[in-house]
Amino acid sequence: MAIADYASSPLFSPEEKAALRYADAITATPAEVPDDIYEEVCKFFNEAEIVELTSAIAWENYRALSLIHISEPTRRTPIS
Repeated sequence: MAIADYASSPLFSPEEKAALRYADAITATPAEVPDDIYEEVCKFFNEAEIVELTSAIAWENYRALSLIHISEPTRRTPIS
């Protein structure tokens, strides 16, 4: 699977690799983007594009977590 090995894959452009490294950093807990990753993203994307990229990554993370919670059985404690 190419996406799992994007850093060394020839299938991704430098811009795509920068965006994927940025997405990995934002997705990690805690979400901290090291300066070198942010500087790399700034080489390829302007401020508005970085805001849009950040928003898209955050939305996908939220959506993925929501799906995890929806798919897990709900545990309910009876009220006594």
